[in-house]
Amino acid sequence: MKTTLRQIRKHDPSQENWEKLLRHLNKTKPDDEPLDLLTVLESNGLGHTLWLVDRLYDQKLRMKLSALFVKEVHHLLSEKSVQDLEEFYRYSETDMTEDEIIAAAADIPWAWAFTDPGETAESVANIAKRYKADNSEIKAKQVEILRKFLEEHK
Repeated sequence: MKTTLRQIRKHDPSQENWEKLLRHLNKTKPDDEPLDLLTVLESNGLGHTLWLVDRLYDQKLRMKLSALFVKEVHHLLSEKSVQDLEEFYRYSETDMTEDEIIAAAADIPWAWAFTDPGETAESVANIAKRYKADNSEIKAKQVEILRKFLEEHK
């Protein structure tokens, strides 16, 4: 899964995220050079990467990726939360539409974390912070998860 700065710009990213990405790439304007989502993750973080997957591909794919990212800190969650996470992930693996997944997940207390890219990133960060998890380890795991996900969804 690759994109370009021109494709990203068409989806009207926030000024802050747009400028951050341009600085990271040492560019001043959009172009059509292929851009890997791993670069976006490195530059702008999890929230913006998930936002981009949502805009460039589809919400269901982003929900699936969101669940994978939360799974990276699942060992810090309660058993009930882990079960809820697994249930949500199973939904994302079905032929259900985005709306059907959201409706089916209504009983999962924190399913909202998967319906908004910023909420997912914040949830991962808050869980990690609460349990004093190593941030560099979590970032490395995010890169690993995204790399594997991109390979599976070429």
